[in-house]
Amino acid sequence: MLVERENYLVAAKVVERFDQEVMNYGDKIHIPWLTDLTAHEVVEGTDVTYQANTETEETITIDQMWEVSFLVHDKYKAQSKYNERTVSEKIKKAAYAIGKKIDTSILAKYADADNYVGDGNTDITKDNIILANQRLDEADCPMEDRHFIVNATIVTGK
Repeated sequence: MLVERENYLVAAKVVERFDQEVMNYGDKIHIPWLTDLTAHEVVEGTDVTYQANTETEETITIDQMWEVSFLVHDKYKAQSKYNERTVSEKIKKAAYAIGKKIDTSILAKYADADNYVGDGNTDITKDNIILANQRLDEADCPMEDRHFIVNATIVTGK
């Protein structure tokens, strides 16, 4: 089911995930925030001055756990054509339910963002896309791994 679940993820595929850290170390994730470094010109005959960085960390507390369970009782196998294909489809439905819950939880964090353009009901316009990219540029976000997650039914031609 874990492999099948990956097929249904959207938001979870474009955010940094820490599944292994939680699996191995409990319900808190400690993420180091490394200080940005500055390039300095090297002057021949002078010593290099090391940058004194003050590193911090962000702590994420895992406060949710979800599951989907079902039982295929032996009596159903005897009373109907409840076969492997039916069980396989049930697994896909369970994987979809977990994938949907993961994405919904991730997208709910969108409301906590400090600087965003629009919300889930805002039209996707050229001006909004330009503004979103401008804000990412101002925050010095790398060009690679930028993603837009949109509901195709609200895209407009403006």
